[in-house]
Amino acid sequence: MLLASSMTIMAGATIAPSLPQMEEVFKETAHAAFMSRLILTIPALFIAILSPIAGFIIDNYGRRKTLIISLLLYAVAGTSGLYLKDIYTLLAGRALLGVAVAGTMTTTITLIGDYFDGTERRRFMGYQGSFMGLGGVVFIFLGGVLADLNWRLPFALYFFSLLIMVMAVKFIYEPDRIQRKTKSFSLKYLKHAPPRVLLIYFTAFLGFLFFYIVPMEIPFLLNDRTPVSSTIVGLSLGISILTGSVISYHYGKIKKQLSYHAIYAFTFTMMAMGYGIICFAEIYILFLAGLLLQGLGTGLLMPNSNLWLVNIAPSEIRGRMIGNLSFFVYTGQFLSPVFFNPLANLAGPQNGFGIIALIMLVFAASFLMMKVKR
Repeated sequence: MLLASSMTIMAGATIAPSLPQMEEVFKETAHAAFMSRLILTIPALFIAILSPIAGFIIDNYGRRKTLIISLLLYAVAGTSGLYLKDIYTLLAGRALLGVAVAGTMTTTITLIGDYFDGTERRRFMGYQGSFMGLGGVVFIFLGGVLADLNWRLPFALYFFSLLIMVMAVKFIYEPDRIQRKTKSFSLKYLKHAPPRVLLIYFTAFLGFLFFYIVPMEIPFLLNDRTPVSSTIVGLSLGISILTGSVISYHYGKIKKQLSYHAIYAFTFTMMAMGYGIICFAEIYILFLAGLLLQGLGTGLLMPNSNLWLVNIAPSEIRGRMIGNLSFFVYTGQFLSPVFFNPLANLAGPQNGFGIIALIMLVFAASFLMMKVKR
């Protein structure tokens, strides 16, 4: 389950160091700069669209089968970049990868809610966030190394899901749970969702809208300001994710001391500080410092959102509620370039980071003023 969780962040992060090369390879294509960034984020659109449906499927037809099929599809779609010839078919392969991630992510989070309770659940959510981070560190670094050899080679890393699929076949079991067949897809539950559920969804959406600007823009900023190899780009992004992984590992202990609201406030404060440093950075070490700080914030974003929602969700509709969360997370991820590109064109990419830092400070202050409830 932890290894399968690492597949979710790997879906996009692995090829981030290749983006500048892809832009150069497809430069004759109309809107090549935007299209190359879309290769990174197009899976998120399909994750968002399919996650509520995945939640419906796993609640009605089982967790285990959905996970195994999703991991197989992950390998097929993820490695398509090794041989597809033009940017449009490459985008189609990445879209299919999004379908696979929707099933993988929704199932693993739901299984954590099924298998664990109380302190164990809180601790395991932290472990999941840590593994997602570690997976990002390993695969984004390897992606950078391979991108220096050829921009297509990072796509070979997606074969790793086949090993996890074999492990899932052997070790994952279908949990005992309340069976309730329904013809309603999970987004319909939003009409009756408690305000705190809507708050979780909205916060996760904002967090990933802001977070995904980093793998999308940092490779280009580093190349423009302090030209470095793809290996260094991958290492820099990997170090950022590593700090998030370390703090995720300790989420269970942090949650004992802080409310959900306070953890969200910390998340947005650290992200704002990191983005503020990136806004003014002119040398590599300052870019790295900014990435480290924002990593400390984002490392708590998903464990906090997942735990709060799993604790609220009844077991018979848990898959659908987690599917809703995935919808908002990946809608935010997909909309990152749509949100940031106009801002970057107007104020410049680095100034755009500064503007977003100010916005995040406002959200951090808002969470601090909310009623504290553990």
